[in-house]
Amino acid sequence: MRQRALWLWGGLGAAFFSVLGLACDDPPPPTQTGAFFVQFTDSGIDCNVNNHQTELGTVGATGKPELVADGTNDAAVVCTVKKSGNGFVVSADLDGAATTLQLDVSSLAESQNTIDAAALGQVKYASSETGGNPYSTPQGQECKFWVDTEQGQYIKAGEAWFSFDCGAVISGSESCSVSGYVALKNCTGLPEAEDE
Repeated sequence: MRQRALWLWGGLGAAFFSVLGLACDDPPPPTQTGAFFVQFTDSGIDCNVNNHQTELGTVGATGKPELVADGTNDAAVVCTVKKSGNGFVVSADLDGAATTLQLDVSSLAESQNTIDAAALGQVKYASSETGGNPYSTPQGQECKFWVDTEQGQYIKAGEAWFSFDCGAVISGSESCSVSGYVALKNCTGLPEAEDE
């Protein structure tokens, strides 16, 4: 009986250390972080929402962004910055206090996409100021995205800092506009850590 007990404990110990070894080999991915600044603008007679600004963390055209980690103070950050061809696929779902910003860009490249040669993509935005109603990019009027490297903005696997401008975002019959800045880090697309 004692020999069987020792065998059982030995087997459990081996299993425990095997799991422990896997945990050491595969650390959890770093927590995704993000920040945004949005300028919402009443751009015409069809917009019934006042001009307002919202933000998560701190990010602008210049300066050092201060990002917020997913799960901090009810913030939610889900992002992808993944290499694809000559650029990066970028997507993000950023939720702050009563504000949501979602974006999708099929290809954003640091060297190619300047303010005069912007990439195109989609934005969806909602806040307490919009009554929670989402305003999104209409078909055929995509938003512009660019990387201002002269101001320190950049994009690389797993992280980015860039500018965007949407001449039109719509909700029902209303049409307004949004612009701003986004910074992302530890996103899906990070290079895999090399084995030591």
